[in-house]
Amino acid sequence: MKVQVLENLEVEGTQGDARYVCRNCGATLGSATENYKKFCLYRERSVEQIGRLFGDPRRFIDDDVVLREFMCPGCSVLFDSEVSRKSDAPIRDIEIHL
Repeated sequence: MKVQVLENLEVEGTQGDARYVCRNCGATLGSATENYKKFCLYRERSVEQIGRLFGDPRRFIDDDVVLREFMCPGCSVLFDSEVSRKSDAPIRDIEIHL
């Protein structure tokens, strides 16, 4: 079985051994039962580095807000990004049920 879950990320395998795989370079990341983000290269930047059009989140929230980018450990292609509080764990936005 092979299922595309993001532009550059797919799940390969069958129930019990399904793995996340980079669609760009073929690197195997880890078990599809886990949050794929824990297997990724990771970059975190303050939202001020994104640009002025994003605005100042301190108008609405006291916590530090960051941009997180999750990339393939094999080729560094971008899988996904999220904006969240610095203190929050990465969001598990994909959960595979086989």
